[in-house]
Amino acid sequence: MNTTDSLITILEPTTATVEKKKGDYSIELEIKEQEHRFKIEDDKYKDTWKSCCMVLDRRAVQYFTQISIIAGTMGFSIAQLYRNDTCEGQQTYLGLLTMLIGILIPNPKFNDKNN
Repeated sequence: MNTTDSLITILEPTTATVEKKKGDYSIELEIKEQEHRFKIEDDKYKDTWKSCCMVLDRRAVQYFTQISIIAGTMGFSIAQLYRNDTCEGQQTYLGLLTMLIGILIPNPKFNDKNN
């Protein structure tokens, strides 16, 4: 026996275990890829609303509904402020108007340079 034959016989058992481990990894990798595909598909359908004749983006519908209600309420408050001459009649609508403006304007954020 020369040195290459003895080297091959020594290395053969380890390559079999490596191939077995590679097979296990490929099965685990395949399962992870399938779970990832399912998650992407779930996320895709989570943000949509389907009816018999159309598919809508849930986030867009909620956004435009909120903006419409806020704009209608602000318009009503402004009309009532214009119509009422007394200070007592204007207090409710002025408070409502300033609350809605506070909802629409985002809060200030401070950047912490240490983090």
